[in-house]
Amino acid sequence: MLLYLLHLLQPLNIACFLLLKRVYNNRISALVCNYITYITKKDFLLAFKAAYNKVFIKNNIYINFKGAGLIPLNLDIIILKLNIWLRTPISLI
Repeated sequence: MLLYLLHLLQPLNIACFLLLKRVYNNRISALVCNYITYITKKDFLLAFKAAYNKVFIKNNIYINFKGAGLIPLNLDIIILKLNIWLRTPISLI
């Protein structure tokens, strides 16, 4: 990813992955409440897959894009948001 785009897409990352972190944390907390204090790789993968499937649904993705100020599938708005200026390279010769 281009470095000058990171600040525009950071709210999208925070929105998506913060929700994933919360749902995963709830799954692991439920295991801890049942006195399971050792998490195996299998337990981790099952909890993560359940959290991932709950978080990354079409509606959540659209909401997170809208919260970041980007509208998916509308390239005109995304390009306008990026403030790209076309310039001709300056020759050093």
